[in-house]
Amino acid sequence: MPIVAVSESTQEDLVARGLPAHRIEVIHNEIRPPRTRGPPSGRRGPVMVYLRRLEPYKRVELCLRLVRDLQVAVPELEARVIGRGTAERQLRGLAAAAAPRLPQRPHRVPGLRA
Repeated sequence: MPIVAVSESTQEDLVARGLPAHRIEVIHNEIRPPRTRGPPSGRRGPVMVYLRRLEPYKRVELCLRLVRDLQVAVPELEARVIGRGTAERQLRGLAAAAAPRLPQRPHRVPGLRA
């Protein structure tokens, strides 16, 4: 019977814990994008959204640094980091120090449980 992992990083973690690689099958979570009618009114520019658990191994800080660097060429670029986890406090500090234009308020997604 195969073992199902939701990502390659999960598969690698399972192998590192001693499970045989040939028994692990990666099946990604299905995501169905919502049907939209276009961008909400009043939006000023592009938005990068990160929606996942906030754990150190997810490397969310790379997204924040990327947005900071891209804001040189695209000043209206905004970022939204949505999620909860052990890295939340560290990421808030990084966002405040490295990317002061990023909003510092938490985002809540109705019906989402992290």
